[in-house]
Amino acid sequence: MKSWTRGQELSADEYELILVLDPTVEHLRSRLSALLREHDRIVAAEGIELEQYHLGACQASGDILLFTEPHCLAEPDTLTKLRDYFDSHDVDGVCART
Repeated sequence: MKSWTRGQELSADEYELILVLDPTVEHLRSRLSALLREHDRIVAAEGIELEQYHLGACQASGDILLFTEPHCLAEPDTLTKLRDYFDSHDVDGVCART
């Protein structure tokens, strides 16, 4: 999570992180909360993965959604490149390299 909350070159006030926790990892809430910034948040969700993605998307306030998973580390320019791509291309979505 640090690569998303503290490792991005995009200004911290330009994006938010919504962490969706299902009951199997609820015991990690306090440890994960410590890694979030003031405007980030955790939401609890049950159900299948797609339902959890939907819940997270409904909580988002931005124009661009990026879905990632706990095992993914972000490169420092990930969010800057994503924003710049959407600003310069007329597309509804992309699939990033992994």
